[in-house]
Amino acid sequence: MRYSKPHSSFVSTLFAKAKVILLIKLVALITLMLPAYLQANLQAKSDSVEFTQRYAGTLRDSLYDAEFSGAEGVAVGNFGLIVTTTDAGKDWTVQTEGELPALTAVALLNRTALAVGLTGTIIRSENFIQGEWQAIDHGLTSERLLAVELHASGLAVAVGGFGAILISKDFGKRWQAVQLDWLEFNEEGLEPHLYDIAILDSATIVIAGELGQVLRSEDGGNSWRSTRTGEESIFAMRFDNKGNGYAVGQDGLVISTNDGGNSWLNEPALGTSNLFDVWFDEGNTWVAGMRSLSHRKTGGQDWQPVNNEVVKTSWFQAIGHAQGHTYVVGQSGLILELSSQSQQ
Repeated sequence: MRYSKPHSSFVSTLFAKAKVILLIKLVALITLMLPAYLQANLQAKSDSVEFTQRYAGTLRDSLYDAEFSGAEGVAVGNFGLIVTTTDAGKDWTVQTEGELPALTAVALLNRTALAVGLTGTIIRSENFIQGEWQAIDHGLTSERLLAVELHASGLAVAVGGFGAILISKDFGKRWQAVQLDWLEFNEEGLEPHLYDIAILDSATIVIAGELGQVLRSEDGGNSWRSTRTGEESIFAMRFDNKGNGYAVGQDGLVISTNDGGNSWLNEPALGTSNLFDVWFDEGNTWVAGMRSLSHRKTGGQDWQPVNNEVVKTSWFQAIGHAQGHTYVVGQSGLILELSSQSQQ
């Protein structure tokens, strides 16, 4: 049994709803038809935001994550799609497609890369630009893995379905599973899907996911404590090097922290869309999701929703940033560069 039977209709309904969200996140609504104008090279403006298309796949393609290291970057997605760039996102090259299960997340440390995906897939490269990927046969879980992070200390963490947590201390070469007693974190003992990770230093890990759960470890994953629970699932987090951070999720959820995830402040919901990623620096904060894209000046109060046909008919799974350039990736393999007035 993957999780204990709920003892209340509330938990049962919530868990069922969150599983639907998981399906949306992974399958990414490939059945949505991309408008014809997006199938051509796209350049458009919406109020204060300009879009420039940098890459587009086919209708079946989906990109689920993108990461950069300097001017080099990689995006991963459906059918094992891997695309790379060496010029800060202006041009992209298809490296491989159709040879692997769907890849849901990627992490970079210089040219070392880790990518994870369905059926417990982990692949690793010490030179991702050259396409030198190696499958890691860890034998620890067959659950879908939904997020991965890699730290300069060698600490790597991957998380996924039904509470799966894997940890490596050697840059992802070897892995061990973390077994938690979920009764310590929710009274039903449910094993929540885990959607995102932040590694704040060589010992501090923050994990977030279903049931609004946030877990924090300060000893490299040996022990854990809960710093938040709630109704809406959390799909993504982002921290700066001072412990300030945002998390976003289901039904427009936006929460913030200024102490490395020890405590969280509920912010006004950003509409009712499911929000899949957040990114911020000293100047701008971006949030992307299902038919939703918003930005504001970091530290400001008023969000500026981006309203045009691109946003109204698309979903965006991840936000990446390279040398002053901000990108969203998602439906039909789109990679769009974003530029707001405050960035110019």
